[in-house]
Amino acid sequence: MFFEISADFDVTWGEEKNTAIPEVAIYQKFLDDLQKREYWSTILSNNKNLLVSLRKMEESATAPLVLHPAGSLVVQQKILPLQVKIDKVGSQKVNDVQKITIKKATSDDNELKITEVNDNFARAQYQNLTDSEKLSKPSFEKMPNGVQISLSNTIIKNGKFVRKNVAYEITIIDKEPIKPFRKGRFFMEIGTLFNHFLKGNSVSKSTLSKSHLNKMQPFAEKISIKEEGYTVALKSNNKAHTAHATFESEIMAQTYMEEQIARQPGLKKELQIIPNYELQSS
Repeated sequence: MFFEISADFDVTWGEEKNTAIPEVAIYQKFLDDLQKREYWSTILSNNKNLLVSLRKMEESATAPLVLHPAGSLVVQQKILPLQVKIDKVGSQKVNDVQKITIKKATSDDNELKITEVNDNFARAQYQNLTDSEKLSKPSFEKMPNGVQISLSNTIIKNGKFVRKNVAYEITIIDKEPIKPFRKGRFFMEIGTLFNHFLKGNSVSKSTLSKSHLNKMQPFAEKISIKEEGYTVALKSNNKAHTAHATFESEIMAQTYMEEQIARQPGLKKELQIIPNYELQSS
């Protein structure tokens, strides 16, 4: 008499290791980046001219920033894009915040004017995308990474008011003016000579003069080129959903659309993202 006995078993041996990539907290790293001197700079607006010269400061990582009253303060960090949903940083999942936005800046309880500054970021480094989305989406897109801070018109103040008495005299000459030169064959109007000598004077050679501006921009008609933008539009007619639904990059338009759908889920079947050249005018 013969017996056959069988049994199934599963045995694991060796040292057990956790190969999962740890999660990362990005908010504190973002704040630490804002403290770095190399991410801060000063600029002067294109429509403003400095009529004084500033002493050149030593350029180093610890050198203080010199900001002209007519200029702006710019901060740009490199760790992550702002105003967009963040799922991960590289291969590490984010465990503290999903979106960071700089909404305002103040100085001595006065609110300053802020304008967003953009830089190129790879969307796949910060959001979970499918393989088809990674191939179809642009490798890099313009996303906010900082702000430009400047004075607003409401906080510009003058000096103290001083009252003074000004004395003046009025002289009236009630005579017909006499021309200094007789207009004839060998004489010209004095205005002609004045305009002739005016062409080479110091005022016309100044970089602030109209003559210098005409040389730099000799043509009145200009061609302006804009980057391709995207708009959150209605599927029914390709018209913009709202007046604020146009963005420079597709990811900013997608962020806006997701926020609108979160508030009104019924819009999910009505909204789409299209390039601006497909947009129908209202």
